[in-house]
Amino acid sequence: MMKIELSKINLIGISLLVAIFEAFGWLFLHIFQSVNNLFLGILVGLPTTIISLFIYNRLFSNNIKIKFNIGNKIQTINKINIIYFTIINIIFLSLLFFIFSILQTITENYFLQGFIGTFLVVFLLVIIYNILNKNRFFIKKINPSISLFFGLTEALILTIQFNLLSASFLNNIYLEYFVYGFISGFVSTLIVILMYNSILNKIIKITFEVR
Repeated sequence: MMKIELSKINLIGISLLVAIFEAFGWLFLHIFQSVNNLFLGILVGLPTTIISLFIYNRLFSNNIKIKFNIGNKIQTINKINIIYFTIINIIFLSLLFFIFSILQTITENYFLQGFIGTFLVVFLLVIIYNILNKNRFFIKKINPSISLFFGLTEALILTIQFNLLSASFLNNIYLEYFVYGFISGFVSTLIVILMYNSILNKIIKITFEVR
């Protein structure tokens, strides 16, 4: 078993992917907002993941690749498996919406809701993955510290998204959720990656154990 460290993350590839996810995610969230949280994760996660990954894989993956610096080597992701990520995103969103429903009764601060909720869900999923994964996948273990970066990203996304919605620059509510979702996803991911590449990777590294 070998431990690898993520020393640097390419800015544009992941930022674009998250932006596409957030654009469709917020759009479907608005469409299905009256649905019970029990089913909301499926109704939002299923179309969001399929459409977003189809668009990325077909239109952008050849020119705007997702790249990571692992030590001195650059690892490139060319295509993303739609089936696996759809299942993961449905589980993630189902848990996230449940946690958000609790946090909203405790605090109205979007930054705190985003950070705490996402941190807890990602941390839980990583722990479960590490326990259940018995050499089934190439990545044997994931360091739970990755939860901090997901939490920080979602905290910024919620903050930017709701500030844009309150300003309401566009006339169509569906267009607002879509466009603002794209902007908040891209900007937030860009900020967190810049922070990781310049400062945070020297303090809290994202690490994996592989077979």
